[in-house]
Amino acid sequence: MNAKAKIFGLSLLVLMLLTLTQVSAGNKVLGYQEQNKLVTVTYDTITIEVNAGGMVPKFQYSEADSGYEFNVQLKSLIEYLDFNEDGAFQFNETGIWMLDPDPPLGVHSNVLALSSLRWVFSGFDVEYNEGTDEISAIHFGFISDMVMDPFFSDLEMEINAHMYLDDNTTEGYTVVGKTELKFDIIIRNWEWQRNDTNLALRFDIAPIKNTYQLNDTNGNACDTTTNSTGFETKVMNTEEIKQMYQISGDGVDGYFAYANQARYKIASNYEYGTVNATHSSTGDGTLQTYLSFEHFDEEVIYDPSVGVDESTLDESGSIDLVFISVGALMVIGFAFYRKKLN
Repeated sequence: MNAKAKIFGLSLLVLMLLTLTQVSAGNKVLGYQEQNKLVTVTYDTITIEVNAGGMVPKFQYSEADSGYEFNVQLKSLIEYLDFNEDGAFQFNETGIWMLDPDPPLGVHSNVLALSSLRWVFSGFDVEYNEGTDEISAIHFGFISDMVMDPFFSDLEMEINAHMYLDDNTTEGYTVVGKTELKFDIIIRNWEWQRNDTNLALRFDIAPIKNTYQLNDTNGNACDTTTNSTGFETKVMNTEEIKQMYQISGDGVDGYFAYANQARYKIASNYEYGTVNATHSSTGDGTLQTYLSFEHFDEEVIYDPSVGVDESTLDESGSIDLVFISVGALMVIGFAFYRKKLN
């Protein structure tokens, strides 16, 4: 075989490598499964696990190529009296009868650990692109079946999750396709002890490594290395409906996002009310995040989500493609070198 033929053959090999890479990228699919209340959703290198079978409901987000990973846990519901009237939760506001010299009889704890709830998986609801068998979205959920604390026995909660392949905007909140999981939280029949209190929902954001950097929706760094419990920092809402804590590490920017508003059902009608966030840490790398709801009569519906900045994943993908191209060109160069020696 002459040199031109060898070069032509190697060039075809390069084109085949590039073509195979592009075909593989075009055949990515959205996968899902459930086992023992653990739902696993996959797309390309992303895996999202939603576990309602453990002590607390947990969302675990990971990216295989970089090793990036964080989880978000739903920890508790807290009724609090907003002493400083800033519309946000602080730890010293949990003593709702602290200023009352004669509290009513039958005072009960105003903190409900969500580990006391038992959940039932609702099954999958799958959407397809019209006229095809290609999945466009999946929906699933967990419904509270039992509350172990008798005082809150009437409480009902739902966690309804949604994963889309294309961007989806609902009431001003845009969910990014392929990389973001949105979950609606519905709370009904909270047993209020006062009629002038608010309700906080605590999430714990836990990166896999303490070296990850956490920033709030305004870009302010969140200190997770010192114990700041009792000195919760209020996050000022931006003009956008969608707010987010950024979780950066291993070359990937992920986030826990939340809306600055919630829907409250009052007298069979839904109205919007403001949601504020505060955070603190126990110093172990975990960020305790409190989202505050206004006092409501019937139910509140709220929409947080977890995801990653897609551009940080795209950059790693393009690097892989270039690596294949450079490797193939090195093969051609080596062939030239051998030919010259011969």
